[in-house]
Amino acid sequence: MSSFWNLIRNENMKIYRRLRTWVMFAFTVFVPLATSLLLYLADGKEGTLDSWSVTFIEGEILFLLINIFTVVKAAESVAGEFSWGTIKLLLIRPWSRSSILLSKYISIFLFALLMAIVAFAVSMAVNIPMFGTIDLPKALEYYGLHLIGLVFVAAFAFMLSSAFRSNGLAIGLSIFLLMASVTRLFDVLFGMTDKPWVKYVGFLHLNLVNYLEGGAGPIPNQETTLGFSIAVLAAYVIVFNIVSWTVFRKRDVAA
Repeated sequence: MSSFWNLIRNENMKIYRRLRTWVMFAFTVFVPLATSLLLYLADGKEGTLDSWSVTFIEGEILFLLINIFTVVKAAESVAGEFSWGTIKLLLIRPWSRSSILLSKYISIFLFALLMAIVAFAVSMAVNIPMFGTIDLPKALEYYGLHLIGLVFVAAFAFMLSSAFRSNGLAIGLSIFLLMASVTRLFDVLFGMTDKPWVKYVGFLHLNLVNYLEGGAGPIPNQETTLGFSIAVLAAYVIVFNIVSWTVFRKRDVAA
């Protein structure tokens, strides 16, 4: 067990010794600070904004960034090892491929969770003094729903990272599909049909915050529940993980 935790520590060192990681965290801190200040100045004496509305606006921006940062780190974690030629050095050590991949998973999810915690802490620290108290359980639920979608995105990026040797391809395709979901392109495309199978398209369930305060769900013209959406995302995550493990364990690294 101690050997496995050393492996996780090794993966974390790879993440946090890079300058780009700290630039990502800097953005996570800067966005709520700048957004709150701009909205506070724009609101002026009107006082129409409250902490929840500002937190929601910031959260949408923050989680788009966190998703992108997580995709980049997940893609680098596996495909980057092949691109940089360091995969052989990793595999000659006394660890199984399953342990190596699991350590990468855990490290990336901890990275994403830490970014979300930092974002939440900064947002609360700034918004409450500026805009008043907030319904904390509601804010936590909002962040929690976004984190569920983040697990799906990270697992998808890991699958592409395991399938392709190029981290650029894994990053590019993951971000393209993520942006298509965020910009509601999938909603437009799949909204043209009322077929029941549409409810099983994973990327359509990423916007779980639609369920807040009794919302109808993320898919237009389709009745779904929060439990159903989470179940669909969980099924996809399991499939993504199976593909990642299968490809990574059988991949030839002789080239």
